[in-house]
Amino acid sequence: MRLALLTSVCLLASCIGIDPEVVDGPYYTQGFSDGCRTANARQAKFDTSVFRDAYLFREDESYAAGWRAGYSDCLPQGLTGVEPATEGLLTEPF
Repeated sequence: MRLALLTSVCLLASCIGIDPEVVDGPYYTQGFSDGCRTANARQAKFDTSVFRDAYLFREDESYAAGWRAGYSDCLPQGLTGVEPATEGLLTEPF
């Protein structure tokens, strides 16, 4: 399942013009997961929490690209909105 998700993300990235080096970056998958978690929280609980490592989002292009992709891919259809404006929460490892 995870391989299929990563493959589809890579294919989507090539279609919309994201640099392959960004998608292959060390934190892309973590960013995607955090972005998706934020989108799912908004749907499930109408929660406004942002699950995002603020430092990585600012400093690492692969994490930021992954976060944005995860947020937009996991945001339910019909629920629109801009990316949360908060700096983000430091996510805890599981």
